[in-house]
Order: sequence, then structure tokens, then C-alpha cells
Amino acid sequence: MAILREGPWRIYQSPETCGDDASAIDTFVGNAHEYELEARAGDGTVLDITGYTLGGKVYNASTGAVLLNSETITAAYAAGGRVTWTPSTAWATAGTYRLTISLTATGEAIILGPLEIKVRAR
Repeated sequence: MAILREGPWRIYQSPETCGDDASAIDTFVGNAHEYELEARAGDGTVLDITGYTLGGKVYNASTGAVLLNSETITAAYAAGGRVTWTPSTAWATAGTYRLTISLTATGEAIILGPLEIKVRAR
């Protein structure tokens, strides 16, 4: 019997690296750290992303404008839904942003997220 995973597709910080809140990244202006993230299906189970091509976009939460368009997302442990992402540029402005990750394969496209990113002034 196959298990059908359904959306909404979500992104979380990996529990081992994020502290208490896996549902948002909290960082500061000037930072560009690597983040370990986890893809999950709507029922909360980890999503196997083996065989997918990955990409990312970051949007300004208040305007919807694309801030970072072609982010490199790397599968760290595809069977366990683990990916890594380092913003292509350091955060320049405090605000709230949203990361989406696209998974594409032949005849299939899935958008994960958004994951909220809170960028604070120092």
C-alpha cells in the first residue's frame, strides 16, 4: 500500500539546530548563516525529496516582492527531507521575509513553505 502525502507542504528548521521554535528563522542584519531545514507533508511526516531538483526564493512579507530569486538549496539527507540553505547575500534590512523551496521532477512541482524569517536590527 502506498502512502499519499498531501499539502500544505511545509518547511521547518531542523529540531536539533533551532531551539524552541522550528517554524521561523530569527536572525540579525548582516548575518548569512547556513540553515538546516526539513521538508514535511501536511500531516507532519517528513517528505522524501530524493530525485527532486531544489530551488528557493525569498519574499518580503509585507510587500510580496522577491528579495532573493535563485537561492541554492542542497539536499543534505534527501530521504529524511533534510536540506541546507545559506542566503546568497547577508541580510541588509530588518524586517520579515518568507522562504519558499521548489521541488521539481518530471511532471511534478511542489512548493514548500513559506518559512518565516525575522531579521532584526542589532
